[in-house]
Amino acid sequence: MRAVTLSLKAAPPVPAEAESLTPDNVAGKTAGEIATLPLLIGKEWQNVGDWFDVAVEDAESAAPDLLVRGDLTRFKRLGEGMSRGHMLVEGSVGFHAGARMTGGSLTITGDAGDFLGAHMAGGRIVVQGDAGHYVAAGYRGEKVGMTNGTLIVAGSAGQMLGARMRRGLVCVLGDTGDVTGYNMKAGTIVVGGNPAGRVGARMVRGTVAVLGEEPPEMLPTFCYACTYTPVFWRIVHRELTAMGHDPGRSPEAAFRRFCGDANEGGRGEVLVAARQ
Repeated sequence: MRAVTLSLKAAPPVPAEAESLTPDNVAGKTAGEIATLPLLIGKEWQNVGDWFDVAVEDAESAAPDLLVRGDLTRFKRLGEGMSRGHMLVEGSVGFHAGARMTGGSLTITGDAGDFLGAHMAGGRIVVQGDAGHYVAAGYRGEKVGMTNGTLIVAGSAGQMLGARMRRGLVCVLGDTGDVTGYNMKAGTIVVGGNPAGRVGARMVRGTVAVLGEEPPEMLPTFCYACTYTPVFWRIVHRELTAMGHDPGRSPEAAFRRFCGDANEGGRGEVLVAARQ
């Protein structure tokens, strides 16, 4: 197996568009060919080799296909559109990481910027730090956001998490910002901490599960239905545990079910973990 390592030489003075950095684009290429891949630095087209040291070597099967090292907060669109392989970023990344990806796995050891996994259609994203706003959401003007895949944030996330989400699983183990699950069409969001206000506003279908100790104030367009242990929570609990994350609740935890948003037909649900 061939593994590609890109080590950042220095941070660019302005934001960079780096959608060329995916396992798809480096597969089968020599170090010299990878060094000529394009990067848009501000308004100027430059090459990967201008900003990264490139190494290609044989590696064990468990090694990532593409390893990128350095503080990449000024690099946007890392892993955008990737469809295969494993990409590991040792550091923090900028906006749109993993956007529109359809397969493979993207692991980020630091923090991620806004629009992480926007319009994600498959694969897996794991962020070991915090994430910004609009995680797994749709871009402005789009009716649908994330349509499939799994996205896990070990820290906290900002506002509009999962906005217009159509399918898939999003787990944020920390707190989330305002309007979590805005206008969800379907899919599942799990918040390990406490969300800010207006959870599930304009929700059409789907599930938002809240595990934190401080229950959110529900919108008046949601009504209490029952308290029960949902089957899906056992599956999500097993998945998170297998990945080394502690969900903070037992697989048999009870949840209070609120149905809504009544303004959109009332077919969605917000599940609030009952106090232990």
